[in-house]
Amino acid sequence: MTLWSVVLRSLQYHLRSHLVVAAGVAVATAVLTGALLVGDTVRHSLTALTQERLGQIDRVLLSEHFFRASRVERLHRAFPNAEEGIVPAVLVPQASISVSGKRRRTGRVTVIGSDAAFWRLRAEGTPVPRRLPDIDEIVLNRELADALAVSVGDRVTLRLPGTETIPSDSPFGEKEDLVASLPELEVIEILPDRGLARFEVFPSQRPPRNAFVSAESLREVLEQEDRWNALFLAQSVPSSDDDDVSLLEAMQWELADVGVEVRRVRLVDPTKGAGDGHAVYDYHALWSDRLFVPEAIDRAVERVFDGQAQPVLTYLANSIEKRDASSNQGRPVPYSLVTAVEVGRTFPLRDRDGREIEPIADNEII
Repeated sequence: MTLWSVVLRSLQYHLRSHLVVAAGVAVATAVLTGALLVGDTVRHSLTALTQERLGQIDRVLLSEHFFRASRVERLHRAFPNAEEGIVPAVLVPQASISVSGKRRRTGRVTVIGSDAAFWRLRAEGTPVPRRLPDIDEIVLNRELADALAVSVGDRVTLRLPGTETIPSDSPFGEKEDLVASLPELEVIEILPDRGLARFEVFPSQRPPRNAFVSAESLREVLEQEDRWNALFLAQSVPSSDDDDVSLLEAMQWELADVGVEVRRVRLVDPTKGAGDGHAVYDYHALWSDRLFVPEAIDRAVERVFDGQAQPVLTYLANSIEKRDASSNQGRPVPYSLVTAVEVGRTFPLRDRDGREIEPIADNEII
């Protein structure tokens, strides 16, 4: 008996087992091949949709504070060859919109206020408004229009979250005018959900609901005239890490652009003259328009002043009172400002006689 005859008889004897194995391998191969093809197709489709939605936009600078338009002008002068690819805008997420005279309303709306330069960043072949909205007009994308059940010619009211940097529930926060609004805006066009009409800074599973209005009216109602809070950078703008640093440096940011101010705080003893030698205290303080100084700014100050900066926390106490140990009763003093500070050589405190006060313990107060 030859080797081939043994092989043939073995195949014949175990034919059913071999057929099952072959069928399993064929099915597994088909499943894996199909999964790879479907995955590649889905990946390609998602990439194409994202590229169409972004158009020529490569990067977005979105600031928590509104910065002056002069910063953008400086950027244009620094990169004259890429001027058309640097487009400022006002971008307000989480707005809401309602139909005038009806009870239809929807939230999660992104409002974009810009000029024609924004639409020049669209992908080729994608829709663009026939004309830009005026101060009392608005353009919607199809997703938002369907959610409101509106058509061209209808009027809507746009409500925008306030630009307060301190929460309204804080004692230092504003209690009035928490929401700005643009009433009675006429819908002049509804764009298909393609291209920049589907633009989205924060991707999500839900289709974006975008509204496009006049940048002038948007800045006016937010009380941010001649300011922007977003910057769209096209692919023509240099995009390496070093170039990003150069872009930010070219804008020549100032403290006011990030809501920070440095003030000199000085008190002179009037009984001893006005000379520097008679100052009761004399220092510079860094103030923020937010409830707390951002951590990044805090680290920068510590780095620049090399440990000579003193952090201070001031808050509003509902009341302060002295308790009588025998009766457990006291006379409260309402609404006092309480400051927490590390007393030491960097920030010494002195009593009325000029003597330096020892560091405060955890259960002590001055």
